[in-house]
Amino acid sequence: MKHRIISIRIVAVREINRMTSRSLYFLVVLAFPLLSILFFSSLMKQGVPTRMPVGIVDLDQTATSRKIARNIDVTPISKVTMNLQSENEAMSQLRTGNIYGFVIIPENLQADLLASRQPVISYYYQNGFLIAGGLMQNDLTLILHTLSGGINIQKREALGQSKEFILSQVQPIQLNTHLLFNPVSNYSIYITSIILPIMLQIFILLMTVYSIGIEIKERTSHEWLHAADKSILYCLDRKIIALHHPFFYGNDVSEFHAV
Repeated sequence: MKHRIISIRIVAVREINRMTSRSLYFLVVLAFPLLSILFFSSLMKQGVPTRMPVGIVDLDQTATSRKIARNIDVTPISKVTMNLQSENEAMSQLRTGNIYGFVIIPENLQADLLASRQPVISYYYQNGFLIAGGLMQNDLTLILHTLSGGINIQKREALGQSKEFILSQVQPIQLNTHLLFNPVSNYSIYITSIILPIMLQIFILLMTVYSIGIEIKERTSHEWLHAADKSILYCLDRKIIALHHPFFYGNDVSEFHAV
């Protein structure tokens, strides 16, 4: 038992000396993981995209259409940056990347609402960017449904209907929604906690292959085997422990950041 402990100590000291004698070890074991943590932390520091540019094609030019545009502009996800004249112009801006989506408010919107007709408001969004497209779709759908419900409530109130009856007609079924796995919609927590451990595993794999390969290249494998009492299992075990030990601290740092 004592001989085994001495053998383990000899291998551990040897691996530490080899690590401290090469700058590549410091780069892969310390510098690159820290840079990865800083890079992904700064890249996703906001957690979720906000104030993404959208365009409005207002073909009605009434108080109601302008109210719709203002309500879209005050949402946390969307920001009205362009008032466009036609669908073709809006589509051109979408394709060039100046906006992520646009809303078309049709002609005679206000008149159709007053006449109890159903006008159609269309919106287009860029779904090539999955996160941005999904968030914009949810945002525009929510605000337009909310505006539609508000207009319906105002019309029914003008007819003298009670509040309870109006709510039962506008929303006959109430939804109780629960977000799972990413309840705060914060992609900094959700994605970074996945990416950083993967990056650490890549560095571990590269460093393990390099450290074993350099033993073969420099013809020091016999010395390495002799230090481990001629046991290949001890050779690999002590080398892997010595190499992987700093990565466990890096993984703890990444998990701490994710929390």
